[in-house]
Amino acid sequence: MQAFDIYGTLALGSGNSPFTFNYPVYIIVTSHGIIQFLTSNPTLLIPSSSIIILYTGGLFSTTGVVIQTYTSAGLGESITLNSTFTTGPLICVILPNGIIITFDVVLFVVIQSGSFTLGSTYLGGIAPTADVCNATSSCYLYISSGYTLSTADLNGLLNMRFDLIYVASGATLQLGTPGSSAGFRFIYPIQLDVSGTAAFVGAAGGIYIPENSAINLFSGSTSTSVVVTFFQVYNPSTNANVGQPLPVPTFFSGPSFITVSANGVISINTIGMNEISDFHFILNRF
Repeated sequence: MQAFDIYGTLALGSGNSPFTFNYPVYIIVTSHGIIQFLTSNPTLLIPSSSIIILYTGGLFSTTGVVIQTYTSAGLGESITLNSTFTTGPLICVILPNGIIITFDVVLFVVIQSGSFTLGSTYLGGIAPTADVCNATSSCYLYISSGYTLSTADLNGLLNMRFDLIYVASGATLQLGTPGSSAGFRFIYPIQLDVSGTAAFVGAAGGIYIPENSAINLFSGSTSTSVVVTFFQVYNPSTNANVGQPLPVPTFFSGPSFITVSANGVISINTIGMNEISDFHFILNRF
């Protein structure tokens, strides 16, 4: 079984034995889904390269769930999900090396160059959607080193809420559609952290970002564009522009930290976060 999409209840186990998945698995527990344990030992034994995602409202029926990796050599790393992680949003990723990481967000990880809405682009084969990443349930996006994520299939509009998009060193995020003059528009406030490359690939137009956004270009990162473009702050509720556009050259490199305040004021600094957060550090193990 490669994947479970749980809309009702998945009841696992019996007696007092843990439940074992023999093969890597991708488990999604939707907003009304439940993982229930029929065993008195709420332990999941799972091979590496597996993922468990609880959307907001999805839950485990009991606290103290133990997720543990194993190989033919025996048991590996384990974590116990306390009450904080009993309900979604939650993602638990078992890396190929057996390391387990958890975040209280829904995380999408790019593991292959491809289109934004194509499932095969992401770890687990599931692409983000506006139903999952929305005003009440945000997501994170991580673009792994060596890969390019294209937004051409979004037709210039990202209508999904990502509180954080991280472009790893050696990775590329392409904004816009080649040949289009529509530019690219985020409809939710965004924190875009770039250690690799952010590239505007449209033929014209600008990059529109809401108030309360931030674009952080760390040391060693680059921003490229096939044309001279601009950042424009706007109000997604009215589509009205806020303030004047900020011209962006066809090439510049970090560090550069662009912050948009709640009233649309843009500030630019070459000194910002001088340490990459734990989130970035952990995700760099992909």
